[in-house]
Amino acid sequence: MNINLADFGSNEEIKQHVTHALSAYGEVESVHIFEPAPSNPQHIVLATMTDMEQARIASSSLDLRSFGHKSLIIPVSK
Repeated sequence: MNINLADFGSNEEIKQHVTHALSAYGEVESVHIFEPAPSNPQHIVLATMTDMEQARIASSSLDLRSFGHKSLIIPVSK
């Protein structure tokens, strides 16, 4: 999963898209969007699922990096 900012008008639309895509694997607990920083010039979406196994399956199926046991890092491109 890779998100292109040009496809969405707002951060809320990105959150809805991520929640919808991940809900196929289980319940999404939260979605946070981090703005670019000097150390990382790219937007990052951090999605946390309620179940560790569902997060692992989503990570594997969608080729995402995991953060902790239930969180997924989703790259955002311009």
